Amino acid sequence: MRDEEFAALGLKAPPARIDPPVGPREVNAVLERAVSLHPGDEALVDAQRRMSFAEVAGAVEAATALLESTGVRTGDRVAASLGNECSLVIAFFAAMRLGAVWVGINKILPPRDKQFILAHSGAKLLLTDSTIAPQIEEARGELSDLAQVW
Repeated sequence: MRDEEFAALGLKAPPARIDPPVGPREVNAVLERAVSLHPGDEALVDAQRRMSFAEVAGAVEAATALLESTGVRTGDRVAASLGNECSLVIAFFAAMRLGAVWVGINKILPPRDKQFILAHSGAKLLLTDSTIAPQIEEARGELSDLAQVW
């Protein structure tokens, strides 16, 4: 803001101005930087496992190949209704690497809300677990874009 704009708001301009920090332009650059600087450091932990940055990067590479092999492409919607676990983060990074659009669906939402989000987002793929999949299967006829549920 210019000094006049501060004054118009009844504020005094700061004595010095700094440019905001410039960070990575892509989500995957965050992981790449962490792997290059601290590959063995702990990156993710859930109830089942602990993963280093290098292990996460390897898992993201494998998940990216898997998503790509099923036909996920740039601009496709990939939905996920999972708990707070390593697989959720890995899937997110894989989807971002492919240029997909992430559609997060909270597990605690009622089934009709999940179905609404899926129907209106145009999600092609839903990543979920055995507690959520049956809720989606019962409305599968209304979800014309949803090709797969994993």
